[in-house]
Amino acid sequence: MASEEFINGLGTMGTILVFFMLCAQLPAMWNVVFRTKNVENLSVLPTIGQMMNFVTWTLYGIVVNDMAVLQCNVIGIFFAAAYLSVFIKYSTPEGRKKLFNLLGATSAVTGVLEILIFLTVTDKDSRISALGTVAVGWNAIMYGAP
Repeated sequence: MASEEFINGLGTMGTILVFFMLCAQLPAMWNVVFRTKNVENLSVLPTIGQMMNFVTWTLYGIVVNDMAVLQCNVIGIFFAAAYLSVFIKYSTPEGRKKLFNLLGATSAVTGVLEILIFLTVTDKDSRISALGTVAVGWNAIMYGAP
């Protein structure tokens, strides 16, 4: 069995890698958004999927009591919120309305699914599996969206 220090080191390394992965979006934001002051050529769906993904994995981390999962995903929530704020700031009024509708719908779906999981799934292992399934669904949207 791996030592606790090794496992903690992997968690720390994972957190650092997630931070750099999230920073990888910065050049695109800089080149496309801050130069043109326009987000119309960027899809907000991956960023919304990213936010829902991080929220779900954060709940998963709480249920399994895993600090590494929590660290990575709380950092992710802050990055996703920052990226969403850029979309909000630089969207046209029509684009902003669509963004808020999409964000509201995805938040509602995520919230309902997670509330249902916590209210109806009493077995901890089944709850973990259900949360993981929801998170994987958001992963697919996050990475598969245009």
